[in-house]
Amino acid sequence: MKTIVKILAVLAIVACVVSLFAACNSEEDGDSADEDDSIGFYVTYKNVKIEIGKSASDVIEKLGKADSTVEVGNCGDKGSLSQYIYNDIVIEVLTNANGNKTVDKIILNNDLVSTSKGISIGDSSEKVLKAYGKATEQTTSKIDYKVGTRLLRFTLKDGVVKGINFYDYT
Repeated sequence: MKTIVKILAVLAIVACVVSLFAACNSEEDGDSADEDDSIGFYVTYKNVKIEIGKSASDVIEKLGKADSTVEVGNCGDKGSLSQYIYNDIVIEVLTNANGNKTVDKIILNNDLVSTSKGISIGDSSEKVLKAYGKATEQTTSKIDYKVGTRLLRFTLKDGVVKGINFYDYT
């Protein structure tokens, strides 16, 4: 009888450990999926959603003529890069050999534009971490959130956001 009780006790402990392990893995998987979905590699400017890695043709058309446009140059076999400079934002557009335009980089110029989570230039690094959670990489001069080929970088000086850039590394 004592042997059966011991076996049942061991099985109960094993079942608890397995359940705990499964729950932890489930939460971790959920967190990373939520993190991927929650970063928000886009901004809304003049009621136009500008999203990294997405078509730039509609964005440029909806925003209208840029304050200035700069041809940055050839990006090897990827195509040519151009900057569309507006008062509050810079949009870098990659045009491939077929003429398809993709949003490659978004640079916020001031505190009049914020990220999808409401972070603007001038906000504290604590506010960034509260809004976005644990960073992929963090130093005293930057907080990075990377998912796949996309990167959201907050440049810091004395714990204050001085720059916000969205990149696509495809």
